[in-house]
Amino acid sequence: MPRKAPDTVNEHRITFGDFERREVKQVLDGIENQFKRIEFAQNAVAVAACGGAAALGFAAYSLYTFVAGELPEIKEKVGKGLNWFLFGDDDKFFFWDSPFADN
Repeated sequence: MPRKAPDTVNEHRITFGDFERREVKQVLDGIENQFKRIEFAQNAVAVAACGGAAALGFAAYSLYTFVAGELPEIKEKVGKGLNWFLFGDDDKFFFWDSPFADN
């Protein structure tokens, strides 16, 4: 069943004094500061992630350049080790660059 249209309009007002205004301002400032801290934390996480990715990339590149420079020597040592293990070649590859070797 439809309602009858109102014939009067009642207006209610709440007027804040200085004390109430200070309290509301304090609450709103606290909320604003909390949002600023959250935003700062999100930015800090993003910067840390980028820095971590850069450090990981640098470490990977450093490892790559080290291995690329040392790869021929590593191949030679592994080859000598396999020859000694599989075929019994007496090359003493383990001690040829050791400080304990009797050269």
